[in-house]
Amino acid sequence: MLKVYVVDDDAISRLTALAALEGLPVEPVEVSSGSAALAAMADSPSSEDVVLLDIEMPGIDGLEVCRRLRATGHARKTIVFLSSHDDLETRLTAYEAGGNDFIVKPADLDAVAAAVNLAVTLYEERCALAAQADRAATTAISAVASASDLWPLVEFLRSGLQLRSVSHVGQALVQAASSYGMAVLVGLRGSAGAVLSSQGECSELERSILSHAATIDRVFVMGNRMAINYPNATLVVSGLPKDDEPRVDRLRDYLSIMVEAASNRVELLGKEQRQMHQAQGIVAAVQDLSRTIDDIHESSRQLHEQTKTISDNMVCELDRHLRAVRLSDDQQAALIGLVHDGISRIAELQLRAEQTSAGLGVVTTQLKALARRP
Repeated sequence: MLKVYVVDDDAISRLTALAALEGLPVEPVEVSSGSAALAAMADSPSSEDVVLLDIEMPGIDGLEVCRRLRATGHARKTIVFLSSHDDLETRLTAYEAGGNDFIVKPADLDAVAAAVNLAVTLYEERCALAAQADRAATTAISAVASASDLWPLVEFLRSGLQLRSVSHVGQALVQAASSYGMAVLVGLRGSAGAVLSSQGECSELERSILSHAATIDRVFVMGNRMAINYPNATLVVSGLPKDDEPRVDRLRDYLSIMVEAASNRVELLGKEQRQMHQAQGIVAAVQDLSRTIDDIHESSRQLHEQTKTISDNMVCELDRHLRAVRLSDDQQAALIGLVHDGISRIAELQLRAEQTSAGLGVVTTQLKALARRP
């Protein structure tokens, strides 16, 4: 609250000025002389108080009081002169002494109240602007700090998630988290787990800490330590800036994003590894199938040739024996026709087998092409 110094050697004039201050958000201070006024304000050169200052006083007059105040650093005070002299020379002298306003005595209460109220309004506006400037400065400092803390997260998301092994993902997470100036433990799970520390090789105690942290809530803070847990990744850090709560909150958010991203990357690497093993199994099966089909082709070819040779020999032998038993030509033709019919059926079955084998060959070729795709 602003103080309003009412400086006048006349008690009635002081009471009049004090009456004008009733209801205003100020603290009135009654002073009866120039020397007393200088003494009362000696310890507050930087304050923005208001001084209602009579010009004509015994001893140190109002003009000299104003000069001395301005000379000793009271530049922010609002000094309103009160005088019964309403001439230009007096007003110019008051202005040159450092006054801000001039009211003619006998002072009008509304004029005094308006002058003080204007000073109060300007003071409140300056306070509001100063507070706004402080908030802007705080916001700017916070933005700079936030941008600095954001960079490790951006770098981890940019490069760390392109890594092709769980251990490399863990190393990238340790590097990113330790860039905040904290000790870091990282545990990654999945088909190929990894346990890492910013201090070097993990001790058994550090391993036990990670194992325990993997069973707790998503984010756990205790003192200057924090644990963040996701399905495939656990992070434990120590050395949080306890005296900077906004930064702790910011680091919690950034580190949580890192750990979640690392967990997802570990899961994806596991899926890719399983798919690779499946693809390798398919390739091996295709190769086995291809060799089997080749064997079937060769066996079918040999069987076809052997069947043809046997059939031809059998027909020749049958013809020779039939001639020996003296069958009629019609009987011989009927028997030989039966034999040829059987041989034709055997050949038809062989052809179907070859067609089936050829179809398997086409499927094998297609499977080989699929297996070669990335």
